[in-house]
Amino acid sequence: MRRTLLIAACTMTLTTVAASPAAAGGLLVSPTGIDVKVRPGTTLPPITVRNDSGRDVVIDVAAVPARQELSGLPTFDLSAPSVLQGRAMLHASPQRLRLAAGKSARVRVIAGRPPKRGQVGVYAVVAFTARQVTKSKAGAVVAPTIRLTSNLLLRYPGKARLDGRATALRVEQGAKRTLRFFARIRNDGNLHLKPLARLTVTSAAGRRVVRRAVHSENVLPGFERELLLDITKRLPAGNYRARVDARVGSRQSSRKIDFTLVGPNELPTPKLEIVSLQNPQPDADEDFDVALALRNTGTGPITPQGTLTLTHGGRKDALVAKPLRPSELAAASKQQLVIELPGVSPGRYTLTARFADGPLVLAERTVVFDTGTRPSLLDRILDWLAGNIPLLLIGFAALLLVVVSGMLAYIRKLRRKVVPVS
Repeated sequence: MRRTLLIAACTMTLTTVAASPAAAGGLLVSPTGIDVKVRPGTTLPPITVRNDSGRDVVIDVAAVPARQELSGLPTFDLSAPSVLQGRAMLHASPQRLRLAAGKSARVRVIAGRPPKRGQVGVYAVVAFTARQVTKSKAGAVVAPTIRLTSNLLLRYPGKARLDGRATALRVEQGAKRTLRFFARIRNDGNLHLKPLARLTVTSAAGRRVVRRAVHSENVLPGFERELLLDITKRLPAGNYRARVDARVGSRQSSRKIDFTLVGPNELPTPKLEIVSLQNPQPDADEDFDVALALRNTGTGPITPQGTLTLTHGGRKDALVAKPLRPSELAAASKQQLVIELPGVSPGRYTLTARFADGPLVLAERTVVFDTGTRPSLLDRILDWLAGNIPLLLIGFAALLLVVVSGMLAYIRKLRRKVVPVS
């Protein structure tokens, strides 16, 4: 049986950190981050790659520009334009190496010129794409495995401009009744920096209940990053105001939010439930309606968005996909939607209502139904008559009244024409 190569994934933020021990049977890249002053032609500290797996690996090496996500993780791509741009910035050698089990190798990186004239900060990753080498009857086969990176923060000669500001503040429910605050900081300067930020929480009465420094991490110029702070101190139910004060270079800024706790360190949390999804019984080729009942069983409001899909039999492709956009559901409130669907041919169908927040599924419900054959003209006439009995009775009574009234009038007329016998 084919053995699988296990590689320890090194997913690091753009900071200088020490290498951690490799997992047994994995691949190690060390250091995972380099922060250094350079000039064109400067040789960076070498990057060591070690193969602790039981198989030979082939590793492609490429230096490419890096960007930054809100989480701080670097983002990059290995497209041809990106690789060409990276080669102008950095020269990594060798660009391909083969490592036997238990062996290691060093990759040399030399700094080139920055992409823009006068640029002070240059940010890149050296990406190691490792592939396991296996053998089959046809010969050697190279199978793709995983990618690791060493993150580079390079400072070229020039005047550093440190500038930035706080742009947002939010709070989420953390594990074990903790409050997790995210302070978003933007770097408007030309060099990476670690901003100083402090969080203050006050009660509705204005009493300060929390004052903590936010753990600082590198923010790249032109990017925003969310700095995280967990509050474990138990705050009772009530209304609060949180404010983050940030200092980036010589600029000071702040952002604040109001939030409510429904219990000790418990934020209002919505919970969507699909109470019912109507199981329709439509006739073939006739449009039909489906009723959907929702309920918020949580402690906070929610404005969910979802989709109602109609599929035929066991197929995955949807015949119809209708967006579901109910209005805001307050805590403990209910709401009913009626969705019109087009007629379908005879057969078995699946109807699925699904509400999600990104990858998180909030609520989902499915029903299976069969459509009947289209009724004949006589059946449709009889169905119409059966459904309109009150109207028919009223019409018959009106007709009977007209007939009786006419007969009585005729009888009176005849009596007036009869001459009495003397």
